[in-house]
Amino acid sequence: SSGINAEYGGSNAVLAVMAVAFNSLVIKYYRYQVKKLVPLIYFLISVADVVTSLVCLLHPVVLVLLILCPNQNLLASGLLLVSFLISSTSIRTSVFFNVVLSVIRSINIVRPFYQVRQRYVRLVSCIYPVIWAAICAVDVYWIVALGYVDRPVAMFKHLIYRPMAGSGLASMALDENATYLEIILLGMTVPFILPCLVVLVCLVLQIHFLSAPNKTAGEQGSRIIPRRPAITIFQLSVLFVVCNLTATVVFAAFYAPSGATQRRTGARPARLMYVASCLMHVLNATFSPLIMILRGRSLKSALKTEITSFRSRFSTQSSSARSKFKSNAKISAARGVKITVYRY
Repeated sequence: SSGINAEYGGSNAVLAVMAVAFNSLVIKYYRYQVKKLVPLIYFLISVADVVTSLVCLLHPVVLVLLILCPNQNLLASGLLLVSFLISSTSIRTSVFFNVVLSVIRSINIVRPFYQVRQRYVRLVSCIYPVIWAAICAVDVYWIVALGYVDRPVAMFKHLIYRPMAGSGLASMALDENATYLEIILLGMTVPFILPCLVVLVCLVLQIHFLSAPNKTAGEQGSRIIPRRPAITIFQLSVLFVVCNLTATVVFAAFYAPSGATQRRTGARPARLMYVASCLMHVLNATFSPLIMILRGRSLKSALKTEITSFRSRFSTQSSSARSKFKSNAKISAARGVKITVYRY
């Protein structure tokens, strides 16, 4: 645990802080545009990624708590279960919203005049997180039933090796001779493998239509595709597929060689599974808003305005503080009070 905390906990915490900062900017920019469909999806993705990043910041805290305060087993176990429940739900919700965004943008490219009904998208966006929260709650019950509450170190290792939501239901659905590979694939097909396949199909469509030359507005059957937002969605989709497929392939390759009816142990497998289960999702949560900020002209302009406003407020406060200090110094000097200013 200490090795994971030292080598990956620190880097994961840095990425999580960056993800919170970048996604907060996106949330602040799109919060007044949520009545429109695409800004709403951007907003929901950023909210889910902020939640994921904040929960990932708990991992080093829990590890330090396990190392320095071994008597706080109940607190560490509670933090682990809460972080698992929230992060598993938020990660899968973010994946779903990324798929929705890719599909909507592909529809806009293929059929520019087709209007996607927001009512259905909003309804599904509310139902999907609730479904995964219920599935994760079953997993929490399953972990508690296995007796991990009094053994937080064993629980932490268990959640590293099998962090996917749905593993509890998969274990109950399959027979007792099922391999870990079968449980992993069953637990990851719906939330990760199928979304990646859908986004890959959308990527093929986007590449096909983006590579075709735009027709002029006066030609028959003309279709003018706005290149910049389409390329932005393409970059976001590539990042999404790379991060999520990497996590899936690592899990499958980890258990595939021997069928793995028993979990492999050791420091190196633990670090590998931590990268697959947590770090890849934090990478996606960090670089997705960065792509949106760098590619979006209006978002970048809003960010520059925010930075300029912050500098202006900071400069005004500094000038006010200096003026107040000088005023107090003059009053004190008039009263005969000596003020000594130390220079370092």
